[in-house]
Amino acid sequence: MQKTTQTPVVHMMRPHEAGAVCALIAEVFDEFVAPEYCAAGAAHFHTFVQPDVLQGRIADGGMVFVAYMGDELAGIIEMRVCEHVVMLFTAARWQRRGIARRLLDAALEECRALNGTVRRLTVNSSPNAVPVYARLGFIADGPEQERDGIRHTPMTKLCDADAPPAV
Repeated sequence: MQKTTQTPVVHMMRPHEAGAVCALIAEVFDEFVAPEYCAAGAAHFHTFVQPDVLQGRIADGGMVFVAYMGDELAGIIEMRVCEHVVMLFTAARWQRRGIARRLLDAALEECRALNGTVRRLTVNSSPNAVPVYARLGFIADGPEQERDGIRHTPMTKLCDADAPPAV
């Protein structure tokens, strides 16, 4: 198999992509994250990744970026109010190729265009994604927690350190 040097194409999710986005999230979650959760936690997560629910979060001010490798959906990032990473998933075959970083960079660029600066980002990382977020510049804010069967570690990334404090 030939290794690709292809660069991902990233854009804001279009409404017709919601089904494919949710399918990718569910597939990656089931393979890598769900085994670390109780059955109730996995079921709760799946209620969160339905196309209509995702569209509702976007209507409430969220934003989703997608990354494509050729014609294949390779990853997604969902942001809430330019301060919180709701989800960041990369398809198994495209992991460790810089797609998560490209998605995060695109989201930060859009947030800066909207707000001028982004002082920090937060995320509630699944146990297996803590090292990924650490490589992206996030640091743990405390110990692992659990809510509704969803295990997570709160993490923060400092971004625009020279920006004035939020009032």
